[in-house]
Amino acid sequence: MQFIVTCFLEQEQTCEFIVYGSSEYDAFQTFERTLHSLNPLSGQITLSDGKSIPVTRILAYRVDPIKPLF
Repeated sequence: MQFIVTCFLEQEQTCEFIVYGSSEYDAFQTFERTLHSLNPLSGQITLSDGKSIPVTRILAYRVDPIKPLF
């Protein structure tokens, strides 16, 4: 299943990307493990468009299911 992670950044900016998992909880855990595996001071998450977001800019995030088209 696919889930969308919305990261809330400084200055009221957001970024979104897709995480895969068997459940919403699994997708949440995958994202948590990714964050914890990065260096908290210099770690970055690279989005599919090539843009890198420093971990320190992420103030909050949420995981939502992507509803199937049909």
